Amino acid sequence: MTGSKLQPGKTIYVTSGTNAREGQNYLKWTKQQIWLNDGDATQLRNAKGEMISELD
Repeated sequence: MTGSKLQPGKTIYVTSGTNAREGQNYLKWTKQQIWLNDGDATQLRNAKGEMISELD
């Protein structure tokens, strides 16, 4: 989400699909089911666009 800031040591849950949540510690990414199977990868990047974390 553009403009979102995650402080060091804090957690945010990225959610999608019909049961996606939004609010404190939850980011509702989309209503579509996009995390349906094994092997879905994601990356966390800092404000400079540098990858700081990755999940395969």
